[in-house]
Amino acid sequence: MDIYATNIRACCDAYPSISAVCRRLDINRQQFNKYLSGAARPSRYNERRICELFGLDPHELHLPPEEFAAIFSARRKTSLGRGGPEEIIARMTGVFGAGERNLWPYHGYYFKYFGSMTDPGMIKRDLCHVFAHRGFTATRTKERDRSGPRSSRRLLSYNGLMTQQAGRIFWLEFDRFWNREISLNIIFPSPIHEISVLEGLILGTGLTQSRDIAASKVVLDYLGPRIDIRAAMRAIDVVEAADPSIPRVVRDALSRIDFRDRVMITPA
Repeated sequence: MDIYATNIRACCDAYPSISAVCRRLDINRQQFNKYLSGAARPSRYNERRICELFGLDPHELHLPPEEFAAIFSARRKTSLGRGGPEEIIARMTGVFGAGERNLWPYHGYYFKYFGSMTDPGMIKRDLCHVFAHRGFTATRTKERDRSGPRSSRRLLSYNGLMTQQAGRIFWLEFDRFWNREISLNIIFPSPIHEISVLEGLILGTGLTQSRDIAASKVVLDYLGPRIDIRAAMRAIDVVEAADPSIPRVVRDALSRIDFRDRVMITPA
């Protein structure tokens, strides 16, 4: 029996899958399988990363399995507890990784339409790209900042992750540079194999100083797997709800809600 490999396998039992562990460590699954089977030992660098992930000292991986199991179990209960930070991170990693295979039909580019959280009655049109990245479904979004004169409006960038769980698509987006914004989108998946228009809800905050919390209907208009990026970037803007540049099918979806009456919460 390879004690080292046995103890690493015991650590992995705390995670949803071996793939989830590999993603956290950013180690190739084939290489990690060699550690689990005892066919190879990790380098000092990789061993340090493994120990950091599992909260161990390197020498503990060489302890007899029974002794190691008792130490590892006690440490998880005292330092993490059931539902502690590492366990939650592992579960979130597993959730977003597990949904990747269901989302490949949604890969490609979209215009994302939703009620502006800064300008009542106006519609934002963002450009989004959905793609596979290291076992996850990742997104990149470009948005026009209207806080300055039109000639100087800059583009804001957001990175995100998608997963499909219990018949809904959950999409978290993060402000790429300023770390001021996190938004949640919940989307109804397409009932047919051909993706066209997707509808759902977005929850986030406005970019104004008051940082009001707001929710709005969101509509995704699928553009295809490859597009004219420059032309699409020029279309990113904040427009009137009746703007003729909005496709009719999107306008019909948007017309079922009054964007002047979007849900907004302000502090007391």
